Amino acid sequence: MRNKACSITALSVILLSTPFFCLPASAQAASGEGVAKQIYQDNCAACHGQTLEGGIGPSLIDEVWTNGQTDAEIMKSISSGYPEKEMPGFSEILSEDTIRSLVIYIAEEKALAKNRADTKIKFSPDRIYKSQYQDFKLELIYSSKEEIWGIEFLPDGSFFATDRKGPLLHISEDGKVTKIKKTPNVWHKIQGGMMDVKLHPDFEKNGWVYIAYSAPRQSDDSFGMTRIARGRIKNGCWEDEEIIFQSKTEHETNKEYHFGSRIEFWDGYLFFSVGDRGEPENAQDLSWPSGKIHRLHYDGRIPKDNPFIDVENAYPSIFSYGHRNPQGLTVGGPDGALYISEHGPRGGDEINRPEKGKNYGWPIITHGMNYDGTLMTPFTEKEGMEQPMKYWVPSIATAGITSVQSETFPEWEADILVSGLQSQELHRVRFINGEAVEDEVLIKGIGRVRDVTQSKGGDIFVVMNDDTFGPSSVYRMLPISE
Repeated sequence: MRNKACSITALSVILLSTPFFCLPASAQAASGEGVAKQIYQDNCAACHGQTLEGGIGPSLIDEVWTNGQTDAEIMKSISSGYPEKEMPGFSEILSEDTIRSLVIYIAEEKALAKNRADTKIKFSPDRIYKSQYQDFKLELIYSSKEEIWGIEFLPDGSFFATDRKGPLLHISEDGKVTKIKKTPNVWHKIQGGMMDVKLHPDFEKNGWVYIAYSAPRQSDDSFGMTRIARGRIKNGCWEDEEIIFQSKTEHETNKEYHFGSRIEFWDGYLFFSVGDRGEPENAQDLSWPSGKIHRLHYDGRIPKDNPFIDVENAYPSIFSYGHRNPQGLTVGGPDGALYISEHGPRGGDEINRPEKGKNYGWPIITHGMNYDGTLMTPFTEKEGMEQPMKYWVPSIATAGITSVQSETFPEWEADILVSGLQSQELHRVRFINGEAVEDEVLIKGIGRVRDVTQSKGGDIFVVMNDDTFGPSSVYRMLPISE
């Protein structure tokens, strides 16, 4: 759903000559306004952002186009869609004239984007962010052209970062970047690539580093799946690799989204998420790894008390199921449990607290709908399926999360910080007795918030994919004393 810009004069002629837009002069809208804008907001903004700058879907106003730039190619993209890339077709609910108006609107918005950029919120090291309990500033500590998906701090204050196209990066405290050699080749597709990195709880003793990435099928790289591996970094190289988890070959897919990807250690086990891979029905099927939270021993062995270990054909690593695309895992909250964030469809992003053997409902129940605005399911609840602890309608496009355990921000202790891609927000959510009693937006409008994490010393860091300093920036949150 992308188109190159054409002149506003030409657009106006087309706009006014289309029967759908035969309006009296008093009702004619300026470029970027009017009925076409509402059509976009109703059908496209949930993926591509309110201002077309991208959300869980790509930007529509940059120079990167996947499926062609001509008007005809954009018409085809909107009409027919690309289901394998999670782009629905709209031909059954929007007329050809209406789709044409969207093509025009996108071109208008691209032409107007430069003007909007002048008023876009810019990062300022002097800006004070007001919070209910603790005001703070942001300090830029790293920016790059890479698309950083996740970061993990080492005891010395340096950190690892996953460049989504690979490889793993190491960034020193003074900003020196080392590309780790010999890390696995990744399946760098729409949402796939090098995604998460975590240190073993006893990293200082054993040196194990864990990564989550989308791996190509060895015999056919048009198929791929989430994989978990661990290795040690020796002289700038990835060594001693062990594959902790990989799916059966027949469960790899050519779909290019919903990899899940996050890793967490809790209660003496390794947990990781795998999204439904664009095949929602498999989230309910225990014989598939997708749409699940998995639990393993640190070395990849199956815990003997996993809930489905004795179920015929089930993946023995499954801990909970019925998940859509969990892109955030953290340990903490008021009860020290495992928490996850997961993308809903159009609406229905969720925070859940996965428990052993439980079903979280996707796609049978959801608080969202299809991206094309049609009903996905009439059910928001069903017996035997868990309700989310918190959900958002409309979606914020949840990604990484962290539970605050920091002397730097004591007033936020046990709160869950939740990143939002499409909304360009960082949320602080407080839970009491299993219910979300506060949801405060801490940061908004600087960039797509991809991840939030804490260093070993308790500092909080936010990863944003933005165009202020490049595709990715890492910020430290600095509390302000009264």
